[in-house]
Amino acid sequence: MTDWGASGRVDRYEFLEVDPFTLEETGRTFDVADGEQSITWGYYTDNIATAKIAVVGAPPEGLIRVRHTVTLPDGTVDCRNLATLFVDGFSGSASGGLVKRGDACYSTLIRYTKESLINDFAYREGGLLLDEVRAIVESEGGKLRVLPGLDATRAHTRSDFIERDTNKMTALNTLAGWVSWQMGVDPDGYVTVAPYRLPSEKAVSYTFEAGENCTYVAGYDYSTTRGEVVNRVVVYWSREKEEDDGWGLTSRVQVELPDESQCSYRRTGRHQSKLIQLDDPTGDDEMRAIGQRYLDENGAIDYITIRHVGIPGLQVGDVVRYINDSDGSAPVDWLCMVTEIDMKLGHAAMCTSKLKVMR
Repeated sequence: MTDWGASGRVDRYEFLEVDPFTLEETGRTFDVADGEQSITWGYYTDNIATAKIAVVGAPPEGLIRVRHTVTLPDGTVDCRNLATLFVDGFSGSASGGLVKRGDACYSTLIRYTKESLINDFAYREGGLLLDEVRAIVESEGGKLRVLPGLDATRAHTRSDFIERDTNKMTALNTLAGWVSWQMGVDPDGYVTVAPYRLPSEKAVSYTFEAGENCTYVAGYDYSTTRGEVVNRVVVYWSREKEEDDGWGLTSRVQVELPDESQCSYRRTGRHQSKLIQLDDPTGDDEMRAIGQRYLDENGAIDYITIRHVGIPGLQVGDVVRYINDSDGSAPVDWLCMVTEIDMKLGHAAMCTSKLKVMR
C-alpha cells in the first residue's frame, strides 16, 4: 500500500478556468491566497462538492477546476482533478492594489439544484429513462457521463408527467430512483448516472490502521443518531383501474434491518417505519432494492470523524476499513462508508472525514 503520509510528500495545486459548456480548459490559470482554500464533499448533500477558493485578481468567467499533484520521495506521482466548480458568490478585499476574493463554489449540479422545470415533463410508456435523464441534464447546458454497469434499456411502464416547478435535481433523482440508479457528479464536471450499489457490495477502497503509513491522526470523535433510524421500509404502488399490461392493481414489498442490527425490531422491541409510494408499476425486485437502499442510508446510527492526509482517489460513498487498537476503551476494526470529506488545500491535503460505521 502506498505510504501517502511519507515524510517529504509534496502537494501542488492548480486552479484552471474551464468552459462551462464544453468542460474543456481555456488555458487561463488563477493565483490564489495561500492557505485559504478548501473543498468539502458530502454524500448526502445537494451539490456533493462545495469549496471556498480565495482567487487573487480578476474573477473567472467560467468554471474553476482544481487539480492536485502529489509527489512522494520514492518517485510516486499522482495527478488528478479534485473538482470542477461554479462560482456562485464571493466576498473580497482590496488593499495597495492587491484584490483578493473569497469565492463560494459549487459543483455543476447547482445547475439543477437551483433550477426548476418551467414546463410539465411528460414521459410515455416504453420511453427510455436514460434518454429522459439526458434531456434534463442537457437542457441546462450540462454534459452526462454514464458509468459502467448501467442498463440503458430500462423503460417506463406507464405514461405520466412530472409537474412544472419541480426542482430539476428532484426530477432527476425521481427518474433515477425508479430503477435504482444514482445521480452524481465527477471531478471533471460531468453529471453522472450509475447503478446504485449497496455498501455491502463495495470493495474496501482504503484501510486506515493505527501506526501504518502515518496517514491519520490519532483519535476519533464518535456520534450517534438513534432517533432518526428506520428499521422497516414498505415500498408500494397502486392504481385505480387495471390495465391490459399484466401489472395488476397494486403490489408492495417490505424490508427490515436484520435481527443482529442494534436497531432492529428484535433488538429494540419497536418498529420505526418508512412508507415509499411509487408512481409507476414496478417489479418486486426493484422495489426491494429501493427499500434496501433507504435502509442502508437510514438504518445505521454510528458515525466517527477522523483526520488524515489526503488519499488520492478516496471519495464519498467509498467503503473503508478503520482499525484502531489504542484510542478507545477497546480495539476497533470497523467497515465504514465515507459520507463527508473536508480537505484543506495545503501540505498533505489534510482532511477531516466523517465515516458511517457499518461494523
